[in-house]
Amino acid sequence: MKQRQKIYLDYAATTPVDARVFAKMKPYLTDLWGNSRSLHQFGKNMAQALENARETIATALDCAPSEIYFTSSATEANNTVLKGVAFSNEYKGKHIIISQVEHASVYETANYLSQLGFEITRIPVVDYGRVDLQALKDVIRSDTILISVMHVNNETGTIQPIEDIARICKEKGVLFHTDASQSFGKLPLSLHRLPVDFLTASSHKIYGPLGAGLLFVRRGRSLVPLLHGGQHESGVRASTVNIPAVVGFAEAVEIYKQEREEERRKLQAWKEEIIAFLQQHVEKIRINTPPEDSVYHILNFSVAGADSELLQMALDQKGIAVSTGSACSSGRVKESRILKACGVPSSFIRGTIRVSLGRFTTQEEVSYFCKTITELIKQVRKIS
Repeated sequence: MKQRQKIYLDYAATTPVDARVFAKMKPYLTDLWGNSRSLHQFGKNMAQALENARETIATALDCAPSEIYFTSSATEANNTVLKGVAFSNEYKGKHIIISQVEHASVYETANYLSQLGFEITRIPVVDYGRVDLQALKDVIRSDTILISVMHVNNETGTIQPIEDIARICKEKGVLFHTDASQSFGKLPLSLHRLPVDFLTASSHKIYGPLGAGLLFVRRGRSLVPLLHGGQHESGVRASTVNIPAVVGFAEAVEIYKQEREEERRKLQAWKEEIIAFLQQHVEKIRINTPPEDSVYHILNFSVAGADSELLQMALDQKGIAVSTGSACSSGRVKESRILKACGVPSSFIRGTIRVSLGRFTTQEEVSYFCKTITELIKQVRKIS
């Protein structure tokens, strides 16, 4: 493999649009257009495309089409749930529970709500970042109105026990939301059996386009809209719907239904190959992704004595794209909030890399990554 070949191993951040998805979208970008709320034939054509997409996604989630609403992203959908439930239920109580390892779109929205007088409890996590179920039970109160716990963690790939959490919420009479951005399409989900009240996900995590997210609202549940100004999406989300993106989203879901199991087997095998190689060839390494109850496409690991940003840049120079476990803020490296909550020592956190595999990853790329990163770790350790 040529040294400068571009290898993308950051699929958990965003996925490329599948060519089959683009082919489905293309007519709606060139030959077909209209506002789905318009009464003329152009609008009716768009309305039909919208409802077809809604039905496709509802079928995949085993729920009613009327329970699916389209947004611009999972971030918008998460904001809609937390703010919408808070504002529509504050007469019942102002206590909201989230986990310590939520995505920023949930974590920061909760911080915003705390400034408005809502009380936020952040429940701790145990091994590999799983929610402590007993701690959850202990903090639920009579004025708790919402619990939000993600299905799969975007940094570590840990699968949360949302079935157990959903049952606890149902027993306590508390609304439950899960952010399924990293699990939707990749893991089977039946909302007929799983008693969540709200679920959110995004198109660009499953080889669909940017600009489309989904919000599931169980029948009988209500929330105050985040956006006002029109009757699109039954008034839940004002704004003209991005029909090309929604059509692409639905096609991406259809493809996953057909290919998920084959993709799972392939990526799981490569993930295990990388772990085995790293553990054999790299000293002082910590695997932060659990060996069980984790998704097959995400691997998070830390190496002591290596700076993750230097390692990321060195990999990029070799044509390999990965992400780090750190965020850069105002020119200073900030330790991962997620890994700190998981109990990963600071000496390891600063050397964290997240590798996320995908549909277009090849065996050649996996082998090249393994060989290259072990060499670069030695070099980076000398200058970190």
